[in-house]
Amino acid sequence: MFIGNKNPKWVLGWSNTFNYKGLELGIELNGRFGYIVDTGGEGQNGMYNQREINYWTPDNTGADYQKPIYSTAGGDAYSSLLGFKDASFIKIRNISLGYNFNSKALKNIGISSLKLYAQAKNIGNLYSSVDFMDLDLGTTYYNRGFTFGLQVGF
Repeated sequence: MFIGNKNPKWVLGWSNTFNYKGLELGIELNGRFGYIVDTGGEGQNGMYNQREINYWTPDNTGADYQKPIYSTAGGDAYSSLLGFKDASFIKIRNISLGYNFNSKALKNIGISSLKLYAQAKNIGNLYSSVDFMDLDLGTTYYNRGFTFGLQVGF
């Protein structure tokens, strides 16, 4: 059975820099839409340390997953098929905030430009159809990074 495509139908990218009285704000967004991702299935083993699974019960008929079929020692034999999900996201890939000091005041001390800045990479999603994965990297963790700096021009 065909359940979807691993290649996105649409890819989004947007970046812009806003300047106001020496302040500089840079934003870069990235997104993909209209594809599926394999999240690795759901074990449905009833273990205390697994994620909560919204599976079918008589009181929960509109569930995301079928009820577990415990036919093998590892739980549901078809659990690996249950990990395919619709994948779409918009991510803040980079955001930076800086202040450019007045170049006229800096000229007296022999500096042509001076910028103090902070930057954050991969800080999170504006939207994601899968809440426990970074769909951009295909991981269950977010590889975040922060940089603080001083840019000097002579």
